[in-house]
Amino acid sequence: MKHRVCLRAALTALLVTGWSACRQSEEAKQLAALDHAYQAGVITKAEYDRKTAALRAASAALSALDRARDAGVVTPQEYQAKRAQLLAQSPAQAQQTATAAVPPASASSGAPSPTVGANMPAAPLDGLRQESIFDPTLRMNAYTVTLPSHWKSDAAYVAGSSCAPIPFPVFRIYSPDGLSEVRGLPRLDWSWSTSKFKPPQQADCLDLKQELSGQDFLKYLTAMMDVTYVREDAIPQQMNDALQKQFAQSNEALANSAKQMEKMNGALHNQGKVEPAEQHGGWAAAIAEYRNGSFLIEEQLRSLLRCTHSPINYGPERGAFTDSCTATVRIVRAPKGQLAALLAEADAKNWGAVENPDWVSKYLEAMRQDAQARSREMFQRSQAQMQQRHADFERAQSVRQQQHEQFLATMQQGTDRAMARARDNMNQRSAVASDWADYVLDRQTVTGPGGTVKISNAYSHTWTDGSGAYYQTSDPNANPNGVLPGNWTATTQVHGNGTAK
Repeated sequence: MKHRVCLRAALTALLVTGWSACRQSEEAKQLAALDHAYQAGVITKAEYDRKTAALRAASAALSALDRARDAGVVTPQEYQAKRAQLLAQSPAQAQQTATAAVPPASASSGAPSPTVGANMPAAPLDGLRQESIFDPTLRMNAYTVTLPSHWKSDAAYVAGSSCAPIPFPVFRIYSPDGLSEVRGLPRLDWSWSTSKFKPPQQADCLDLKQELSGQDFLKYLTAMMDVTYVREDAIPQQMNDALQKQFAQSNEALANSAKQMEKMNGALHNQGKVEPAEQHGGWAAAIAEYRNGSFLIEEQLRSLLRCTHSPINYGPERGAFTDSCTATVRIVRAPKGQLAALLAEADAKNWGAVENPDWVSKYLEAMRQDAQARSREMFQRSQAQMQQRHADFERAQSVRQQQHEQFLATMQQGTDRAMARARDNMNQRSAVASDWADYVLDRQTVTGPGGTVKISNAYSHTWTDGSGAYYQTSDPNANPNGVLPGNWTATTQVHGNGTAK
């Protein structure tokens, strides 16, 4: 078993090292591409500095995510989903496109071609402002919210749920009259499992035990929100294509990991097939309606549904599985007839919340350290329990040894004195039994003017004033008379049953 654990650890280390080296190599290529674009005059110095900082922040966030996975803060499935999200937000593709579009040395000098300009990130649009969601714990901005300059906003971030601990933003940006709005709902998470050891259902997860299609989920959500589901709405094809590409990349990595584990199983003479985890999901949108006073409000609900199927490949529960889903929902609403224009503007100008990669990096690192602290606490608590059980065992052994020795002594006395001392032996056995009880309870029995009482055996001398008060000491020369009020008399130690020793 130890060899199997070591092989798994070695394989994990090998994969992590390979991914880290690959990412470092890719980052170097992207930085070189930025340098090339800057030297060719495609981007300005300010743009170069901003894009370089963003690229390095994204790389730091990916490194922190690796450490969080290694510490057990996130599951492999959560790791793949978050990694895909960070890669999707990385400016790398824009940098590569810009570099590829730089005119070759043989071309005539001049301004960048229209192709280059079309692929560069859009400049900030007029009429917008940005606000930050501040993390008071890490004391830095977690998310940036983009909204029209004359609109209002409320925003916060949530630290995740027991089903998916990755944080998420919650925001509401709305027009001065309150009728038009873009809202990011709290992420909705749920999970279910066929394992006998699945954790209990928590209140921060939906009470769903099955996977839903995007439209079924939106119908479920509109029923929860008490609005009228009208019809399905279209999702741009490029959004679906980009998402499915992310899933394909993630599933390819998960399948490769499963193959590696299967090879290791063959080396360990275990021929069981390793079923890989799999991620899937999709975008969905729907139109709903409700009334706000005398206004008929029309809204689009757009959801991103991610589900992970995780087979259990080892142990007695081989063949069982755990499934989990998360749904991120954005709502855009406006008075009837105004929704289409508002949607077009919100999508074109990217209204909403975008996370700060540097904050993601520090947040995941804090989660990792917190997980390590909890692990240390659990280990220390386990060690304390083991020490207590050992002390209890030693105490029980001491009692049994005492019983054994006294039993042998009693038997020897019975043999030596035979029937002539039968009655005395019976009394002695009774005394021994009561002495055992005193020993187990850390007590001794003494007699004096106040009667026969049981008292702590931590001291060898006991005095009493006859009124129920006792004074104990291990000093044979100590005498409370003249020191303590009252008339004190030394007691006599007797057997636990009150008979004289």
